[in-house]
Amino acid sequence: MKFLLGVVLILMIAGCTNEIEIQKMEKNLNEYEIATFSGGCFWCSEAAFEAENGVIEAISGYVGGSEENPTYEQVASGKTTHREGVQVYFDPQLIN
Repeated sequence: MKFLLGVVLILMIAGCTNEIEIQKMEKNLNEYEIATFSGGCFWCSEAAFEAENGVIEAISGYVGGSEENPTYEQVASGKTTHREGVQVYFDPQLIN
């Protein structure tokens, strides 16, 4: 749940500002497998995953942590217990 809140926040920053757009995206992505990774800067990880054939979408967000609605600045500076993560939607027939 906390990761999803982070994903929604990132989607809002990226321009998907209304709930209908987010729901459409979720419905489209429901056809694929999901893997969640955490390892350093999520912007770098997101770009690397999106370059792979078979990756449909890589969405940055926050994993873990107990604080509600952390900001990027709070997480990046270590002021929360969250970590940056990437949720990867992929087609298992193209990549495992």
